[in-house]
Amino acid sequence: MQNDPPSRFRSTAVAYSVDQVLSSLANFLVLFAALRTLPLATLGSFTLAYNGTILLLGLVRPLSLEPLLVRVGGSSEQDRRRAIQQASGLSLAVGLSFAVIALVMATARPSSTGNIFLLASVAALALLVQDAWRYYFFATRRPWAAALNDGVCLVCTGAAMAVTLTRLSPSASLLLAVWGLGGLGAALFGLAQIRTWPSPRMAGRWLKSTRNIGPAFFGEIALERAANQIALVVLGLLASTAAVGMLGAARTVMTPVTTVVSAAAVLAVPEAARRLKAGDVCGLRQFSVVLSGSLAVIIMAFTTLTLLLPSSIGRLVFGLNWDAIRPLLLPTGIWTAAIAARNGPRASLRAMEKGSSLLRLSIVASSLVVIGATLGGYLAQAGGAAWALAASSILSLIFYWYVHVVALHPNLKRTRS
Repeated sequence: MQNDPPSRFRSTAVAYSVDQVLSSLANFLVLFAALRTLPLATLGSFTLAYNGTILLLGLVRPLSLEPLLVRVGGSSEQDRRRAIQQASGLSLAVGLSFAVIALVMATARPSSTGNIFLLASVAALALLVQDAWRYYFFATRRPWAAALNDGVCLVCTGAAMAVTLTRLSPSASLLLAVWGLGGLGAALFGLAQIRTWPSPRMAGRWLKSTRNIGPAFFGEIALERAANQIALVVLGLLASTAAVGMLGAARTVMTPVTTVVSAAAVLAVPEAARRLKAGDVCGLRQFSVVLSGSLAVIIMAFTTLTLLLPSSIGRLVFGLNWDAIRPLLLPTGIWTAAIAARNGPRASLRAMEKGSSLLRLSIVASSLVVIGATLGGYLAQAGGAAWALAASSILSLIFYWYVHVVALHPNLKRTRS
């Protein structure tokens, strides 16, 4: 089977990037409004609820939605519809469970904080369903449909935000309600796009059918997120909170390219799965190499351009902290590029359903992150931590590629024979 023409692949990549930007803008709109309008005490509660919702979405995706990227491509229409009913049903069931828990807690101990977390759980419920539609579109190679859905989410969020800021007094609860309304609008629009309903009663079937990859995908993501948080806590204890802030600021500078990386990570898995199902193992290997190499080059080019900025422009764009974070940009760029370059072998391993291999790799990578942050922060504060994290990411990248080559070798032998 021949590969898609480069022009079609470029169009697909653009669509994924557009979707990622629209999705990020909707979230950023809510976060920015909170930063501009809420007092610090209320902002703290809002931040906890917001980050908790983002964490919930991030943990549900590998268990419920990412298996769609592997399993749905190339299936019949009936199988696809059954898969999205089951996967979205699992997402809905998780969302309903958290909403019920939040409702019980808010009823048992009425408070403004309880109301905030209750509305955050309702927003999460809507966003979980919307996320299911997005991943279904990714899996069936309809990224423009996903972008349209996220466009609806952005429009609904923006309209509700405009009413809130102009006619009402903003509060944490109100802003979370606005976020939930945006997700609800996109979730309802997704029903019209796909013409099917989530089925929570079929959630168990999805867990059973994906038990060889779903829990491993979940463990991989959970370990990485936990390792990053532990690394920051350790750096704060060994160095200072200022060191944590400097490292976080350097990572923030990389946001424009990490958005591209996020889009590529979603694009890569269904594309890798399609090539593997078509028997194009050589094409899969080439795709993995090109994807990883391209992402690394993009990130290092962005890092170089950022380092070449005159100090006056750097201070204008990034504020007075520019002089402190500039020395961290090179190691942070290398660190980010090495993480991005894992997407090639990771997508290939996911397409081959090597969940246990990915979980073991995540254990190694997470351990290296914590060790690197500990040694680097102890020896040389924020700069040492940044360089140690860059080195640990390069080392873990080598492990990813080694496991990828070993896993791909039997398929290559069968293809050549």
